[in-house]
Amino acid sequence: WRVSDRSYEIIDLQISDKLAFVRRNVSETYLGPDGTTSDSKAALAETWVHMGGRWLLFRVELTTLPN
Repeated sequence: WRVSDRSYEIIDLQISDKLAFVRRNVSETYLGPDGTTSDSKAALAETWVHMGGRWLLFRVELTTLPN
């Protein structure tokens, strides 16, 4: 299985000094080896930390959503 399509919507973005908090909804379509597809939707809450000149994902919480 592989991701054949992905889209997302940013619900909330807050940046404070070296921390960023992001809430977003993600929709993905997966393509199986036999050509079948499967859809998935999830809500993500992410915490990012700015270190060494780049943003690193520190934590993510995921909640599945109905298709």
